[in-house]
Amino acid sequence: YLPNVNIVWNEAILGVELSNSDTPLSLTNVLIAGNKWRIGGGGIYNLRLSTTITNVTITGNYSDVAGGGILNEFYIAEPTGANISLLSREPTTLRIHNSILWGNYASGDIANKNIYNAGAFCLFSYSLAEGSSTPGFWENNRNGGYMHGENYLDMDPLFVEYIDPSSSEWGVTNKGD
Repeated sequence: YLPNVNIVWNEAILGVELSNSDTPLSLTNVLIAGNKWRIGGGGIYNLRLSTTITNVTITGNYSDVAGGGILNEFYIAEPTGANISLLSREPTTLRIHNSILWGNYASGDIANKNIYNAGAFCLFSYSLAEGSSTPGFWENNRNGGYMHGENYLDMDPLFVEYIDPSSSEWGVTNKGD
C-alpha cells in the first residue's frame, strides 16, 4: 500500500516499476508527474502485478517508446538453453479508479501517449483519460491484452499549470517550492 506520495521529476531507463510480486499493490492519493523514462511507462511500468490506483494523477510524463503515462505489461519468459524462467501465470490487472491520465507523451512506433497495454488487463472507472473517446483508444493492446472502461470522461481537467513532457526544458523550474 503506497498512500499520499509524490513521484515527480525523475529520469531513468524504465518508469516507476511495479513488478515481480505476488502481493497486490494499491496506490492512493498519489501524484506521478514530470518523469522521463527511456524505454517504457513514463509514469508507471506495471509488470506482472495486480495494481489498483485510486485518486491518482498521472500527468506530464514522457517515454521514448510506449506508454507515456502507463505501460501495463504481462509476459511469460521463453526458456532458452538450460535457463528457464518460471514466472507467475496470473494475469496482470491494472484497475484505475477516480484518477486522471492526462498530458503524457510517448514517441515510439507503438506509442500511446497515456497508456499502452501489452498482454494485460486494464479496467477504468470514474476517471478522466485523455483520448479515451477517440477510436482506437480501447483497442490499444497487443498480445491479447484487454482494456475496458465505465463512467470515464475524455475532458480536460484544466490544470492550473501544464507540464509539457516534450519540452527541452523538462524538469527545469524557477518557481521555488
